[in-house]
Amino acid sequence: MSIASDVLRPYFVDGLTDVSGVTDTTFKQWIESEPQVLDSYNVTSKQFNFYISNKETFLRALAFDISRMTIATFESIYDISAEYEIPRSTAWPLIRSYYSAFFAAHTLLRILGYGVIQLERNQSEKLTAALKYHANPPGVNISDGLHLVIYHKDLSSFSIQKLNNGSHEDTWSVLAELLSKISAEFLLDKNPVSQQKKQFLFSQLDDLVKVMKSHPCHVRANWLSRLRNEINYQHKHGAWYPHEKSKNFRTVVYNNLSSWNKEPILKITDKAHYLDKYTQVCTFLVSLVRELTYDIASRNPNDESFLKVTAIKALKQSEKGRG
Repeated sequence: MSIASDVLRPYFVDGLTDVSGVTDTTFKQWIESEPQVLDSYNVTSKQFNFYISNKETFLRALAFDISRMTIATFESIYDISAEYEIPRSTAWPLIRSYYSAFFAAHTLLRILGYGVIQLERNQSEKLTAALKYHANPPGVNISDGLHLVIYHKDLSSFSIQKLNNGSHEDTWSVLAELLSKISAEFLLDKNPVSQQKKQFLFSQLDDLVKVMKSHPCHVRANWLSRLRNEINYQHKHGAWYPHEKSKNFRTVVYNNLSSWNKEPILKITDKAHYLDKYTQVCTFLVSLVRELTYDIASRNPNDESFLKVTAIKALKQSEKGRG
């Protein structure tokens, strides 16, 4: 397995590798179907903490969300090639690579115990109804909308906290903060992996976050989303016909995007074209999820991982390409 798998494995949600077979319930459906009991409420951070009464059903719901996000990751980057585009065009490959990375970000967050999730009325009402049974009910309700969900590692509870900046911006912000936090932790943890491996991944994740925080996105870390918007909606950067300046980046863009099924490695230089950095980061995230997918599946004691019968089938189909 890759360096990333070896270093990050202690930070996976407990029990994830043991989930077997096909699952079909999302986390949001799990909220609706299971009893919800409030543990605590932080007035300052406005964070609600709920008990997890049934770890098995919770894990299977989390596994399903990981599976569907992983499938979307690999399908989105499937067979991107200059051969299938108008000569000198890079627009749709750049857009597709962004969405592949965006789904990869959601996958990675969930594997590491986090989620940026849109709660709808059914879920918010179910959680709000639980508040009144607490010994000291908070004087607020849980509203619809985007929330940060943290699945505590031992699966004793999960917390939710309202987000306010939109699904793409908040996803990248949460991911950047989490990767920086974990990077600082794994340099000092007791995981029996060489310090050289830990330092290598630290440098890689540090470069990743730096690119995500490129000007003017140093606060929210949403540079990928900003650039994708400019390509998608404003038709900037020479990606669309007549593809002005595409000769400056086209070859490296396709080279980067063809390496998603290799070991995740960033080679960011100061002189690299910004679309080189963009596609390297997108590809790195997809490659990282690919490595973790295989790692999680390989550690199922029954060789029947939920990923083996779902996402890995999509992954192998994507790796074959159009033949």
